[in-house]
Amino acid sequence: MSTARYIRQLGSETAIYGISGTIGRFIAIFLVPLYTRVFTPADYGIIGSLASLTGLLSTFIVLGLDSASSRWYYDTDDVERRHRVIGSWFWCQLAAGLVVALAFALLAPQISDLLLGSEEYALLVRLVAVAIPLGTFGKVLGNWLRYQRRAWLTATYSTVTSLVTVGAIFLLVLVLHRGLEGLYRAQLIAAALMAGVAALILRSWIGPRRISPGILKENATIRASPGPGGRDRLGDRLV
Repeated sequence: MSTARYIRQLGSETAIYGISGTIGRFIAIFLVPLYTRVFTPADYGIIGSLASLTGLLSTFIVLGLDSASSRWYYDTDDVERRHRVIGSWFWCQLAAGLVVALAFALLAPQISDLLLGSEEYALLVRLVAVAIPLGTFGKVLGNWLRYQRRAWLTATYSTVTSLVTVGAIFLLVLVLHRGLEGLYRAQLIAAALMAGVAALILRSWIGPRRISPGILKENATIRASPGPGGRDRLGDRLV
């Protein structure tokens, strides 16, 4: 492939990803008038606190495997090994997410009291916790689609996710008047639906037989073992 063709391909894919991100943010704008009609300033504080908690936990359970997967995926042309890279990442992150979700579900009253000043929001903490492992499906799918250079499918999935989320929130918050509980139930329903779609797309890549402890061990060894001159083994192999 010529350099000019690489540049054109990069430009077109960048435009698609950029447009999909813009569409997602534009759709999210519709949530603002919904929120202002229903929620109080105190509710906004709860939403912001739980959003920060979710972001922190989601970053933790990834364990750096999103970046590592791209390194291992492109390290070989062996299709079976690529399947094992994606499958191992998926199951490892899903397991971490389930452990965190279980812990937070069990300790929801205490976490609610510590974070929000009252145990009455324990249900919201549990709803947030349950949604965390479901995020694994979208995270893995998004990276996998980029590795496959399927920009349009990536953009479509992202846009549909935003539409489903907004639709669920509109139904539970504005139509059924479920308040904060409705907001987080809507997000959970949308996450579950889109996780099902992602599982369908990835079904041949994330079967249990794709788990490879050896790949996970290699990744941990490379991340932890510095090489000569201060470079890690990953750097040595890439040079």
